[in-house]
Amino acid sequence: MCALGWSALKAFMGGDIQTGVIILMSGVFVLFVSLSFHECAHAFIANKLGDPTALYSGRITMNPFKHLDPFGSLLILTVGFGWAKPVPVNTRNFRHPRRDMALTALAGPASNLILAFVSLLILYIIWAVSGIPNSDFLQNLNTFIGAFVGINISLAIFNLVPIPPLDGSRILTYFLPDRAIDTLQRLEPFFPFILMFIMISGTLSTPIWVVSGWVYDGFSALLGLIFRPFF
Repeated sequence: MCALGWSALKAFMGGDIQTGVIILMSGVFVLFVSLSFHECAHAFIANKLGDPTALYSGRITMNPFKHLDPFGSLLILTVGFGWAKPVPVNTRNFRHPRRDMALTALAGPASNLILAFVSLLILYIIWAVSGIPNSDFLQNLNTFIGAFVGINISLAIFNLVPIPPLDGSRILTYFLPDRAIDTLQRLEPFFPFILMFIMISGTLSTPIWVVSGWVYDGFSALLGLIFRPFF
């Protein structure tokens, strides 16, 4: 697995225009489906746990234009991971603020992993029914779904990084003592700049894609066991 933009670029440079277009199309599909599902999951769980702020803001929706962030979207199309507009949450509406905030944050990455697993499951079903891809349509579908699965996994892993304002930082606060949370909140305005520097430097890229590869391989191994009688 490698970054989305690099995968498409290699295909274009190698003269495989069709593959490059398919990979980029999977990235666009992620923007309109996966990011919307991710943010909608945050909003839905927050509402279920007692905070209707996102509901009143119109964020419990699959309408991508309610969720997309221009720069975060560009990053998804180039490096394979990015972000959308944050869902508004008022923790004072939660019965258990720290726990419920962590669950709300976890809902986003979990939704991407669910999308990835279900998409890979669909691919295995297609393989079980039609055999090894032996037509242009099946090969293109294989490329599209494979890229879609990879990007969703990388989105989940990226958002689990415990750096504000990513979801991982909200999950981390559940386990931190109050003093550490106070310090983190005071420093939070500076973290987006730190995160941006880390992303531009490429420091996060390799770890994210390595861990994403492990998850992808784990999903594939599990589905391989389930579908072994069909191959």
